[in-house]
Amino acid sequence: MMFGKTTFTLLYSIANLSLVVCLACTNCNDIVLSFNNPSELPSRCDGQLVETDVCQVVFRTNYVTKEIHMNLTGGSDEIGNYRLELAVQNKFDEPKMKDVNITYTCQNSFDCAKIYYLLTIQTLIQNELILDKIEEEIFDPTVVNVQQCSDNQDQPVTCQNGYGCHGYEIIENDQIDFEGECRNDSTVTIFPRQYFRITLVQGDPPLSSDWNHFGFTCNKQNLCNSRQQIKKIVKIANDFYPWELIPPNSSTNV
Repeated sequence: MMFGKTTFTLLYSIANLSLVVCLACTNCNDIVLSFNNPSELPSRCDGQLVETDVCQVVFRTNYVTKEIHMNLTGGSDEIGNYRLELAVQNKFDEPKMKDVNITYTCQNSFDCAKIYYLLTIQTLIQNELILDKIEEEIFDPTVVNVQQCSDNQDQPVTCQNGYGCHGYEIIENDQIDFEGECRNDSTVTIFPRQYFRITLVQGDPPLSSDWNHFGFTCNKQNLCNSRQQIKKIVKIANDFYPWELIPPNSSTNV
């Protein structure tokens, strides 16, 4: 009888252990896909599952080469159950850069990172037109310099040899702020001449903060980085990808 209890206890412990660690994730790296067929993963990825704490996908959508570079992995995550980092950058100087880089970590369902990619990628490709619309709103290739930009207090300041104005909307823990300044030749080595960038980071506790930043450098006209203009561009860019704070456990239509 004692042997039976011991066997039952051992089997019960093994069953519980499998429930804790049995999150299956695709483990397949160095994947390159075309915009023409972004959901067709290579056959070498079929059945490449690992049991792990979290699933993760890291992929870069390159709108210039029309390719997606991706890694699907699993691992341990001590920060939280949900993280999303999104950066969109368009550098109007040559060589032109127009990329979306996403890192998505999850532990809510079987192979959830792969599922996220498959549900998201087609929308990101189709929304390239929105990136082009933002470019048209903030950039004029015929303008050599700007004379005035808005500062952090949304007041006009005179620029010395300014090639553009920089504007930023920053949201951290539900607190919103704006930044603004002139960009001139002294900043070229640090910042690209003309660009916009969106960054969203979210996570469950113990991640201390949620933050999202939207910034751009513009030369469309003087004061093109005013708060009114920043809000206008934010509204357009939000159609590309929603980076207002999203509850980590909600289902989001991308």
